[in-house]
Amino acid sequence: MPPSEEQHRLRIAISFGLVYLFWGSTYLAMRVAVEHIPPYAVGSVRYMVSGLLMLLWCAASRRKIRVTKQDLARLLALGVLFLSVANIGVLWAEEYVPSGLTALLTSILSSQWSWAGSCCTRP
Repeated sequence: MPPSEEQHRLRIAISFGLVYLFWGSTYLAMRVAVEHIPPYAVGSVRYMVSGLLMLLWCAASRRKIRVTKQDLARLLALGVLFLSVANIGVLWAEEYVPSGLTALLTSILSSQWSWAGSCCTRP
């Protein structure tokens, strides 16, 4: 195997490892946070900080954000459903279910929704 292919495989392995580490630690961090702070407060602070960081990144890299009224309505609907129902629901569940099981169930549900969507959209 040529050295460039070995480097490529190593980078892929490191990337997967980092995804597993950061994604898995997210559920552990949520579990620790909801032991001390209500789930809605944890979610609110989490998304306000990440939104602010993304806007600062766009400003620093001189990227302009243009959103039409149609896009704004769609983004608002997705934001309300995704953030307040799905992710806050996961934070609420973290109070009662171990973080490893929460991560496993969340990944399984994502796969099931993808499978259901592909079945429903076939001609």
